Amino acid sequence: MELSTLPRDSRNLTHRVVSACILIVLCLLILRGPPLLFSILSLCVLARSAYEIFSLPSARSGRTGWLCAAFFLMVCGGILCLMILRVREGERSLLAWLIAVVCTGDISAYGIGSWIGGPKIFPHTSPHKTWSGSLGGVACATVVGGFWCPIADQVNPFILSIGVALAGVLGDYVESFVKRRLAVKDFGFLIPGHGGVLDRIDSLLLAALFLCGILCRM
Repeated sequence: MELSTLPRDSRNLTHRVVSACILIVLCLLILRGPPLLFSILSLCVLARSAYEIFSLPSARSGRTGWLCAAFFLMVCGGILCLMILRVREGERSLLAWLIAVVCTGDISAYGIGSWIGGPKIFPHTSPHKTWSGSLGGVACATVVGGFWCPIADQVNPFILSIGVALAGVLGDYVESFVKRRLAVKDFGFLIPGHGGVLDRIDSLLLAALFLCGILCRM
């Protein structure tokens, strides 16, 4: 069956899975490169994120302007945490683990939510996200992260995975809240099935902030 003949939800899920798999491969290739390359690409992502936010007229004035400024500070903090994880000696595998957990949660939440459906969590902020999808995504991410965690000898891997997965879900909802205030569906169309760069990394940014916070307390 051709992709164009599939139902809309199936096409969206296919696009998201393919794009996510490509991004995971790219991330793993980047992780094997020098830290400087990762830092340069992270700064490029930061610049693109700034463009996606502040190119919208409503993001540069009034209350939405302050909201977008606060959101961009979260983006900066998340990207900085990703750079710190990559540069730190011995943290390459932990960064790969973080990406795997967040991507597993995101894909699983979309697939399970589309399949089961059910009550919405925040219908006015994010009308397509359901309890079944969010809980299913967290469960799948916890299984993946719990059985493969580079710092399992220092912290309970399943509890850490739950925290990272929940932080990823929260990051997704924060971005949805900002987009709702800006009256836009996506921040861009750069990545098929996902939208802009921010639409793809929103979960990863808050998850990275959470993970770095945990590491600082260890």
